[in-house]
Amino acid sequence: MDEERFHADFYKDARRLHDVPYISRYGTLEEELEMERFIKEAASLWLNTYLRGIYYDSNASLCLIETVNGLSPASDAAAQLTRAAHKHIAQFELLGIIGHGGSFK
Repeated sequence: MDEERFHADFYKDARRLHDVPYISRYGTLEEELEMERFIKEAASLWLNTYLRGIYYDSNASLCLIETVNGLSPASDAAAQLTRAAHKHIAQFELLGIIGHGGSFK
């Protein structure tokens, strides 16, 4: 299966916000809220078009943020997305880098 078809199949039943599909592995409310806050901030910065999908792996407590091909980790858009992820998501992977957000309790 090619990457585009896998992506389409994986996110086919996902919730969407600002046209960004997102899934919490076990439908955990706090994970969904973290992703929604992140997507809303990305959209307010006009960066939601760089996001292909977001998957929160509840078992690993890690939010995988998938971006469009070609987004450079050194770009301003990547830096802004990283800041937003730090602000809203407890633990994430973005552009191959693991990051940790603040306390959300």
